[in-house]
This record gives sequence, structure tokens and C-alpha cells, in this order.
Amino acid sequence: MKPNGRPAGRLLSLLLVAGLGACASLSSPPPTTEERVGERARTRWEALVAQDWEKAYSFASPAYRSAIDLNGFKSRHSGGAVVWQGVKGVSSECGDEICDVQVEVAFEPAVQKGFKGLSTTVNEKWLLEDGQWWIQLKP
Repeated sequence: MKPNGRPAGRLLSLLLVAGLGACASLSSPPPTTEERVGERARTRWEALVAQDWEKAYSFASPAYRSAIDLNGFKSRHSGGAVVWQGVKGVSSECGDEICDVQVEVAFEPAVQKGFKGLSTTVNEKWLLEDGQWWIQLKP
């Protein structure tokens, strides 16, 4: 008598499901606090480079945003001595509620064009408030 293959098919299905479950458990671990804050800092700087003031402003702490409106933020961050060109690197070191972040940013002088390859490191403090990390800016 020839087997109908159903038990073997069920076994194969179970093995396939178990294998997929094992693959899911091998996925990368959740990002560290340093990685999460570093990504927020990078995204904020990319918004500043693009002059997307609303997006960049959204990373400011609630206390800052209650003291300075979007127009005040824009006037403080536009028309400076440099034109930000891009983010070159981000590093961060975090405690429970404070992160020290260093962002390396490429820039060009606003007045004298033609200087290429200039960069500076900007030191930032990020604070944990209500489960979210915010950049600490002075009003």
C-alpha cells in the first residue's frame, strides 16, 4: 500500500514553520540608546542642511518649543556665516537621561565660496523626556 504523503507533508510544514521562527529570532537586536539618539541627531542635521526648518525644529525639547516659535528658530538657524553641506558622522555617549552627541558636519563659508572639504564637530546634549530624546537648545 502506498502512503498518501499527508503525515510527511504535515511534518514538512511544521519544520518549515519552526525554521521561519528560528530565522525571526536571529534578527538584529533592537538599537541601543546611543544608536537611536545618534539617528535622531543625524536626521535633525540633515533637516538643517536641507533648510527644512519645521522638521529640524521638531527635535527641540518641549521646553524650548514653548519658549521659541518656529519663526524664532528659523531666524536663529538661517543666514549664518556658514552654509551646512552635510553630515559626515555622528557619535554619542548616553547615560540614563542625558546623551552627549558629537556631529561632524561639512560646511562652506557663506561669504567666500569655493572652500571645499571643511568640517567641524558640533557638541550637543540630548535629554530624555516623556520617553523621547530631544536636543537641548538654549532659548
